[in-house]
This record gives sequence, C-alpha cells and structure tokens, in this order.
Amino acid sequence: MNEKVNATKVRKVQFDYLRIISMFLVVICHSLVVAYPYSAGAGSKAQSFVMLSNFDKVFSSIMAVGGRLGVPFFFLLSGYFLINRFQLTEIGILTFYRKRFFRLLLTFELWMILYEIFVRGYLRIRGGLLQVIMELLFITKKPNYPNELGSTMVQIWFIPAILGIYLFMPVLVALVNNIPSKFKTWLIIVAVGFDFIIPTVNILFQFLGKKVEVSSNIDYAFVGAAYGVYVLIGGLIQEGWLIKVSDRLLWCSTIIGGVLAVVMQFMGNVRMENTYFIWYDNFFILVTTVAIFELVNRVKIQKTSVSNAVMLWSGFSLGIYLIHHPIQIVIQKYLFITSSNAVNFFVNLFATYLLSLLIVYSLSKIKIFRTYFFYEK
Repeated sequence: MNEKVNATKVRKVQFDYLRIISMFLVVICHSLVVAYPYSAGAGSKAQSFVMLSNFDKVFSSIMAVGGRLGVPFFFLLSGYFLINRFQLTEIGILTFYRKRFFRLLLTFELWMILYEIFVRGYLRIRGGLLQVIMELLFITKKPNYPNELGSTMVQIWFIPAILGIYLFMPVLVALVNNIPSKFKTWLIIVAVGFDFIIPTVNILFQFLGKKVEVSSNIDYAFVGAAYGVYVLIGGLIQEGWLIKVSDRLLWCSTIIGGVLAVVMQFMGNVRMENTYFIWYDNFFILVTTVAIFELVNRVKIQKTSVSNAVMLWSGFSLGIYLIHHPIQIVIQKYLFITSSNAVNFFVNLFATYLLSLLIVYSLSKIKIFRTYFFYEK
C-alpha cells in the first residue's frame, strides 16, 4: 500500500496525495457499517434502510461508493509502480521476492498474530489451536467453517489478495511487458467482461427480481482475478495506455460511473431482500477509479516544503490500514451516540482515522515497528 518511488526518479507527489485520500476512503467504508445498515445480511438490518430519512439513504449510498474507491486505488498504484520497474531476470525475481514479497509476508504474519491475540483475548472469541493455525496460514475449511478472525477483522481479506498478486507478480509483468499493445487491450477487455461486467449484470438482474447467477468457469485467480485486473491496468497506465483518451472523456467517465454506482448502491438496498454493499468487482467502480487514476496521473505537482510532510503521511497508509479496525472496535463503546446516523458516522470516522494516524506516526519512530510492522524502509 505504500510502494515508494525510486529516489533516483522524479517522484510523482500527486500519488502521495492519492494514497492519503485512498486510506481515508477505506476508513469511510468501515465507519459506514457502524452507523448505517450495511453490516448484516437480512431481517431488521435490511428493513432499517427503508426506515432511514431520504437524506440518510442518499448520503449513505454516496459514502458507500466513495468508500469502495479506496482499495482499487491501492491496487492500481501497485501495478503502476511495480510492473514496469520489475526486472524479469533470475536475479530480479529473486530480489523482488527477498525485498518485497517475504518482507510483506513477515509484516502481515506479525499483524495476523496480533489480530489473533486481539480477537481471542480482548473480544473473548474462542477458537481452537487448529483454527488459529489455519487462519495464520490463510487456509479456510469449507463449507461453513467458522472463521472468526476474518469475520471480525473485516479488513484482512486484503492480505491474502495482495500476497497472491505479489507471489505471481512475474506472471503479471510478463503479460504487460512481453505481448503487443493491441493484445494487452483485448486481454483487459476479456478480463473486465468476466470479472466486472458479469457480476454487475447479475446484481442488476437481482434488482429486477430474477435469480440469475452467471459466472465464468475460466479460472485465473492465480494472478488476482478482479484485483489483478486493477494491478494490470495500473501497469498499463504507467506505460501510457490511456494517453490518447481526452480529459473530457475521463471526467465524463468519472461522473457517469460514480453516479451509476451510487444508483446501484441505493437501489440494492431498496430492491434486494438482503442489504447490499457494492463490491470492487462492480463495473462502475472500475470505470470510476481508473478514470480518476488517469486524471491524477496527468496532474503535475511541483515539490514544495509541504511535499515532504505529504510523502511522510502517505507512507503511513499501510500501517493505518492494518491498525484502524481494531482501534475502531475498541473506541466504539466510548464514543457518544446521537440520534443522527450521519453525526455518528463522522464521529466514528474522524476518531478512528486520527487516532490510527497518531499511533502509526508515534510507533514509526521506533525502527522495529517502522521496518517490520509498517513495511517502511
């Protein structure tokens, strides 16, 4: 989440701003489920959306979509800064695994252990030794095997997702660097069809009351599936893949994609039996994030005295991501609750984000935390 630009190259400060905003969007996403009815599957939780005021219905739908934009930006950033700088040689691959993958794996495993201590100790959720070991190894026994860690620490789905992408990064690099440009475009079109258009159409059919579940049997999860598509597009954008697309079209794509995503989010809770929370495989989320990312890529920001603070702040992104949800759980009981869902949302949002930022900033001054827990140099 905090891939850094090589010091020998010109740093694109605009992406530091994007990292900061993206992390704030992630906290928005997780704060929303505290104040609004998106955290459960059905029943009274689903009915409560209908009972909300018109303002809260629209506001929560906008915040839900905005919150879902954060993680795709991080996947796009990973592709942008990793793929085209990856040395597809034996030494390059070994160096990547040693300096990137295994360091990241160590950081995540340390946090998984802390999560286990938090869930078993602070939250008093019981679990056997075998279950704990399986969770630390990112193994799930299906079907219906209880995974309290994953259901409580809702942010950890990102950990195996990004580890899988890093593990097969040489494959992604080979796809981007060693095939002709027109085939790259067709590859993205096919992947978007399977991983974004089909899931989005399935949801639209559910809005119409039709239980249509269409999926592709082509399995390429080893390169990240939908998340891998974001990474690939990030690498292609760095190559100039969208350079011929006009700013006007990008702004139109951002606005139209965002509005349609909000409409889907709103209609999902009105039309579907279960509560609906738009996911990263939504086609309109993809369009919106890619368009915004390309627009940010075109921004030219000169380094100033403020830039150093911004770069430092952006470097805390991964630490904030990993620590914010446990903090959110702990402080919920101490936050004042009002009759306004929106007020409760903002109180939880800023309390969680600012406290997470303060803790990460303080601990990053200690080398062991900075290096092993926050994946900083």
